[in-house]
Amino acid sequence: MGYHLSDAQVEKIPVFLIEADGNMAAVGRRLGVSRKAIFERVRKDPDLRALVDELNETLLDDLETNIRKMARGDDKTSLTACIFLLKTLGKSRGYVERVEQETVSFEEIERAIAAMTADEKAEARKRIRAGESAVTVCREIAARE
Repeated sequence: MGYHLSDAQVEKIPVFLIEADGNMAAVGRRLGVSRKAIFERVRKDPDLRALVDELNETLLDDLETNIRKMARGDDKTSLTACIFLLKTLGKSRGYVERVEQETVSFEEIERAIAAMTADEKAEARKRIRAGESAVTVCREIAARE
């Protein structure tokens, strides 16, 4: 598979993109070229880029419709698949996981640990090893007093 596209291949890209629902690897396979060649052509051509964007927007619309149907109990579509696609493709619509990070000083953690009893330290180790946030564990134990 190569990177060069003939004029005949370029003319087929829009039709194949629509048929493949925007899957550029599938378009590349049909044309006998690499996925990278299709990506590069789409990146350079504003009309192809607009087509791919529209196909992605249509997919997001369909996903949102499926989720609404599932919420009403009308559809058995895979919720996991819908959520995955919304988080990866729907970022511009706000479908992102937010990770909140809290900054805590080393001294605050040290003070909390110093104030713990041996049993509290053992509990803290166990909870932290189980995946809980060290900051949360230390604060919860300190708040008991």
